[in-house]
Amino acid sequence: MENRTNEQRRAYAPAAGGSNNVIKPKNVSNNGTSLQKNGEQRVSRTRPVASRSFKVTTRKKEEKKPFPFAMVFTTAAFTLLFLFMMLNYVELDKYNSQIADLKSEMTDLKTEEDKLRVKLERRDDLVYIEEYALNQLGMVKAEELETYYVDIKAEDKADIITYEDGKESGIGVLLSGVGQTIRSFFGN
Repeated sequence: MENRTNEQRRAYAPAAGGSNNVIKPKNVSNNGTSLQKNGEQRVSRTRPVASRSFKVTTRKKEEKKPFPFAMVFTTAAFTLLFLFMMLNYVELDKYNSQIADLKSEMTDLKTEEDKLRVKLERRDDLVYIEEYALNQLGMVKAEELETYYVDIKAEDKADIITYEDGKESGIGVLLSGVGQTIRSFFGN
């Protein structure tokens, strides 16, 4: 049995938990009969043994790492920069929207200015003024009217009114003159 290979030696070595454990070699079947290998016959008996094997590992105590203040500060700084940038984009979008609205309003106002300028130029045109006066206001050309002449041959006269006390006053004279004119108009 000395001419075993390393693999066979490992197969017959006792397990770590106890000496009664037999590891079944690769050339033995499940029913305990031996298999032939190179003309040799080997018989191995295995009996089930309940055993536990414990694996003991040792760990090196981990060093306590300091809190990553630099990483937290950097992350917070980038987050604040990102938020500031997003707020700037929102403001920029708002201003761009206002600019677009104002440009649209300016275009509308320029169109209205052009219309009013054309209307103003038409109002300075004498043909338009004559047409508007004839059609809209109902005026008639002077050549189309009958002409009546009135002859006034009566002389103009002025009366000076003096009061019993002999004084003339500005408003009193004016009112008495108006009253006398009204009486003469109605025939008194």
